[in-house]
Amino acid sequence: MEAGTSAKAEFGFSPAERERLLPAEQQQLVDLTFTVGTARLTGPGYWQFEMKEGSTWRLAESRRAFRAPGPGDAVVIRRGSLGSYFLDFDDQPGMRIKRLR
Repeated sequence: MEAGTSAKAEFGFSPAERERLLPAEQQQLVDLTFTVGTARLTGPGYWQFEMKEGSTWRLAESRRAFRAPGPGDAVVIRRGSLGSYFLDFDDQPGMRIKRLR
């Protein structure tokens, strides 16, 4: 099916299906690689990261065996379902993360 711009052309599609109909340059990114500028512990097992690219993120969950990235480390932040995001680092299971700014 070809991409349409009218509401009738997209009627009945899920948001993900409508996203796939958009040209590649208009689709939302699935994941991005960032470089950690600073990392600090904000509570037991909760970290906050300021990325060199300018954004600030905080872990939304705590895990005992999590090795937090430090300054200069590359991390991948990927979109999850229902507006969630995950931080992938060092082949560990992804940690749910929230953007602060």
